[in-house]
Amino acid sequence: MDLLQRKLIKHEWESIEIPVKPREKKILNMIKMGFKNVLIRENDKDTLLSYMKIPHSDMMDDYLFETYFQKELDALCVTYKLNKVKIKKSKKKLKKADMIRLKHNEKSISKNNNNNNLYEYMLLNYFRKMLELKKAKDNNWYGCYYILHNLFKLSIRHANRHIITFIKDVLQQESIQKKISIKHLVKNAPYYLEKDGILQKNADRCLYEHQKELFTICKRYGPKMILYIAPTGTGKTMSPLGLSESYKIIFVCAVRHVGLALAKSAISIEKKVAFAFGCKDVTDIRLHYFAAKDFTRDRRSGQIRHVDSTVGDNVEIMITDIQSYLYAMYYMKSFNSVDNIIVYWDEPTITMDYPQHEFHDIIKKNWQENVIPNMVLSSATLPREEEIVQTIMSFRQKFPGAEIKSIISHDCKKTIPLINKEGFKVMPHYLFEDYKTIKKSAKHCLTNRTLLRHLDVEECVRFVLYANKEDLIKSDRYKLETYFENIDAISMKTIKTYYLDVLGHLKKDTNVWEKMKKKMVDNR
Repeated sequence: MDLLQRKLIKHEWESIEIPVKPREKKILNMIKMGFKNVLIRENDKDTLLSYMKIPHSDMMDDYLFETYFQKELDALCVTYKLNKVKIKKSKKKLKKADMIRLKHNEKSISKNNNNNNLYEYMLLNYFRKMLELKKAKDNNWYGCYYILHNLFKLSIRHANRHIITFIKDVLQQESIQKKISIKHLVKNAPYYLEKDGILQKNADRCLYEHQKELFTICKRYGPKMILYIAPTGTGKTMSPLGLSESYKIIFVCAVRHVGLALAKSAISIEKKVAFAFGCKDVTDIRLHYFAAKDFTRDRRSGQIRHVDSTVGDNVEIMITDIQSYLYAMYYMKSFNSVDNIIVYWDEPTITMDYPQHEFHDIIKKNWQENVIPNMVLSSATLPREEEIVQTIMSFRQKFPGAEIKSIISHDCKKTIPLINKEGFKVMPHYLFEDYKTIKKSAKHCLTNRTLLRHLDVEECVRFVLYANKEDLIKSDRYKLETYFENIDAISMKTIKTYYLDVLGHLKKDTNVWEKMKKKMVDNR
């Protein structure tokens, strides 16, 4: 870990100029726009209409359905005894330009038929597969139903309404609803949620819940200190991009590569950034070209040759190391009101696990001389409010009436299993011999839910299915059929939570745990 507090070198300056990938840029812009609209949802999945780049209209919807879908749906209706789709034909004719565009795209549309490139064909392919499996009495049709059910939740604009209505009506039929097996869906959840990848690949872009909460709190007027606790890899470090839509940001990082990653992302969406690394005074602060107000250009090439870094009116995000914080603070304060500045401190507890460290005196001085009344302390392992009472009291003493708010998130879209030296996945039920210790472990994981991301979904499912099959759970409340009330209750997070609940509510028979542990270890 590079904790050196030094100036940026040429290689580092060049690295932040490399644009991020297009998909990543869309996520960054979504975070940026999300500050004003925390409910933002976006999805780039093409529909037949968007692929052809034709304006939406009911008449066009009807024409596309008749041309590309009706024949196949009619065949499915005959084969599986479903009611055919009937639509009223419009007397109006399509425009010539639209007809030419449709003719031009016919070949490429046929190629998209079987590979799920277009939303309607993806629905149709899973729907066809579901009907085939159901007729063959193959229980895997439940999985197709589950995937279809979740694909309908996506924020897809201008999907063909006839396809949507027809498939939804079939899925709502009593003959299908009554046969849905929650047990089967839980059993195969590792495949549907992670291995298949269709739901993750086509998921909407939206803010994490902790980002929504952060943006909402920061819109409130007045001094505030926010304890921002969320798992690594869930967008904490990119949240300043949204905050910078309304505030000037001082991003404090002990590890320089974190600050450089934020700078690269910020520059990719044309945010105006400045850097305070290894500063001995304010004159060591440097502005990126986007943030420059006073500069000189080369007469021949037109390129910027010299930037006056003493003029920081345009700076939106100041990225600084710990050593340079006070210089960055006074620099930003000279161009902005302190009420309109947020200090976003990444990993503020770094080096605090050492009895003595050179950073300790620097951090203490930064905290004592800080004059910015808005502070975000961001870390996956940040202490809770009750563990840093003195820190909170000192902040309130300096900024009377300051709001103290904790944001604690347990979001986990991906599993990061822990592997032991023998190559096995580490789970609580493999670690301890004594059941009392197991219960403490389960309770600790439920209290500190950031640990959920390290629980392997497949191992969780194996454990809970065995406990249910052998009737080892002491309360009906924690039986599988009652715990998951409907299909919407099945998710990665709820399955991991269910595993911990079952782990803490096994029958008290002294032999239960020993037998269960032996069985699970033998079949590991």
